[in-house]
Amino acid sequence: MNQNDIERINRFVGLRSPRDNRIMIKLTLLLLILPAMTSYGNSVMLNYNLFLSRWMIFLPIDCTLIIWATYLLFTLERHQTQFLLYEGFWGLIIITELFSLGYSFGIHINHFSPVVLWILIICDIPFMLLLTLYRIKLFKGKNTAINKRRRIYPISFMLGLIFVLAPILNYILNKTGESFQYGVATLCFFLEGYGFSMNVVLGGNYFVALKYRDIIYLYRNGVLQKPRVKKGG
Repeated sequence: MNQNDIERINRFVGLRSPRDNRIMIKLTLLLLILPAMTSYGNSVMLNYNLFLSRWMIFLPIDCTLIIWATYLLFTLERHQTQFLLYEGFWGLIIITELFSLGYSFGIHINHFSPVVLWILIICDIPFMLLLTLYRIKLFKGKNTAINKRRRIYPISFMLGLIFVLAPILNYILNKTGESFQYGVATLCFFLEGYGFSMNVVLGGNYFVALKYRDIIYLYRNGVLQKPRVKKGG
């Protein structure tokens, strides 16, 4: 393996510094609150006890994520590539919660057909497949110029969209009928789930980093360390 291959693989993995990843971990923990708050609001609208409902299945999963995230915050220097796996697992949980909320909201409040809602959920499978094929294309060294924009964090992008577009959407919807508002709210859950699907795909970077762990660049004291390549290697 030559130096160009090593650089390509490291660009693909896109490992960030522990400092940057700690910020991202805190963002993921913050975003865990949003589905929990929405679930509570859903229980109030539908008049059921949230703590006795099936939504509580997410409680131990979220607690596991919180424990894992806390562990990484204190040990990230020693487990830098593990953040990639955490990011993928977090993405899987968040889209499951968002799709569950979209299904519940659509069925019980907006009276969508279950077939339509299941189609919206299943559509995420080919979407993630396309994202995966695109990532494979990047791994093979194609579209490297686009690959350099890996630093645009999907989580930050989605968080920005939520806070920027929410008041604008709220203003527009206030001028429409109630059924239309509920319909848009239902679709928003699914659209957010599609957006966070990128995190699930990026979680695959962990397995690439694991396979090529001998050539992955790691940070020490905030400085990227590049191992030397033996001649002829």
